[in-house]
Amino acid sequence: MSYLTLRAEQALLGALVADQDPPEQLRTLEATDFGGREHRVLYTDIMTVRRDAPTLRGEALIDAVARYSGGSGEVAWYLRGLRDQCPDPQHVLSYAQLVQASAFRRDAAAHADRIMAEAARAPRRDSTKYAERLATALEAQARRFEALTTVDRTEIRIALGAPPVPEQHSDPRARREDELLADLMQNPRQARDLAGFLPAESFTDPQREEVYRTVLVLAADGDPIDEVIVGWQMAKLRAIASSYGADIDDRPPPIEPDDVYLSRLAAMTPETSAVQIGAGLVTEDIRTHNSFQTNTIVHALNPPETAARPVVTPLDPSLGSPRNNNAGPSPRLGR
Repeated sequence: MSYLTLRAEQALLGALVADQDPPEQLRTLEATDFGGREHRVLYTDIMTVRRDAPTLRGEALIDAVARYSGGSGEVAWYLRGLRDQCPDPQHVLSYAQLVQASAFRRDAAAHADRIMAEAARAPRRDSTKYAERLATALEAQARRFEALTTVDRTEIRIALGAPPVPEQHSDPRARREDELLADLMQNPRQARDLAGFLPAESFTDPQREEVYRTVLVLAADGDPIDEVIVGWQMAKLRAIASSYGADIDDRPPPIEPDDVYLSRLAAMTPETSAVQIGAGLVTEDIRTHNSFQTNTIVHALNPPETAARPVVTPLDPSLGSPRNNNAGPSPRLGR
């Protein structure tokens, strides 16, 4: 299971034990869509308790699910952690879509393995060749969108710790860019205004530029935005770029992993809006560009002297001009 899939499943389960009623659209989600047995059982137990006792909320709901699961202490601790670290329970349907998308890719990989095995056992005919091609295509589709970082299916219950402490950048520009992205993720309605005047190339770090581009894409599509959804979308866009031949491994390594960086942005409390910070960045870039242009022009008009100029000695003024009238008539040549 990919780490992104694990985060999506945890966010979904955390949203389901929050104080809001599960939306009706969740009826299309099945327990088998989850990647590990533990999350499948938890999903089934949560939905059963919520169906049988729809008025339960808060700690009472978590305790009821824990008792129903038969492991009250540990299960209750895990569910409280999922609830407290769920980015936004209102995004429950988006988390469900991510879980279903991951399930589809697992099914595609399983079908690819089955078709390949049947093709290997069948007599060598043209149909076998086409079956192998189909299996290869299905497997490529399934693997393409899997994150490189994976989690053991048997170790699905990872530790739930405190939010990361905001990093203190020594570079003021990097600090302002982080604050812009943090406020944009927390208030994505600013995306349209920012897209109108702040180019992605204004960011001085490839990871920050990628986060900015991803948030703009999600906002343009009207999708919910939080650290789980942005991280998933970043991986998806990279996979699409890779399928078209882009070398995503050729980029410089990020300072910190995407999930750590995005969680840090989510934990920040910017004091200025993203639009205001973006305007300041653009102003700074314009001044820097104009200063560079001015220096270039001055340098072109006043090139540095690379060699000493020759010293010119003036003529002796006593020699007079070749056309001096006092020199007498010019001699004539006789015939």
